[in-house]
Amino acid sequence: MLNLYFKLRSLTSRQEGQGMVEYALILVLVSIVVIVILLTMGNQIKNVFSNVVAALAVGGGRSWSPSLQWRRSTRSNSPEVT
Repeated sequence: MLNLYFKLRSLTSRQEGQGMVEYALILVLVSIVVIVILLTMGNQIKNVFSNVVAALAVGGGRSWSPSLQWRRSTRSNSPEVT
């Protein structure tokens, strides 16, 4: 009888999955906060991205490459070899 008592007591005091449950609760809380923020500020965020896209489109549709820009600047600054 005492053995059964100790087995039942050990089942109630186990904490093996506690860390995983805590991480899951934090993940759920963060997800809820993100959803609430997106629902309340969705239109403002959409306007910001629309403004960025419009500002990038003003450049005439040309794509800019850092490596291409670097090659152009080094050619113009380097002395010509004949």
